[in-house]
Amino acid sequence: MLSIFICHFLPGARRRRRAAAEASVLAVIEASHGGLSAMQIQEATGIGIGVLYLVLDELEESGKISGVWMNEPYPRRRIYMKR
Repeated sequence: MLSIFICHFLPGARRRRRAAAEASVLAVIEASHGGLSAMQIQEATGIGIGVLYLVLDELEESGKISGVWMNEPYPRRRIYMKR
């Protein structure tokens, strides 16, 4: 019975954590002057890199941020900025 109770509320908890992660990422990007790489965003927010890439993809698809590939400095990286 307890497992049913926990599973019932887990999706809502995930949504709240994801919304908090999105808010943190947007706040860091808005505070930056220019763009930030995923590693810089991860260091500023403390969000795990796997979750961070999911959040960045969702924010980019929704049009809230944009990402641009930078070839220099090496290694190649994607820079995220507010749209």
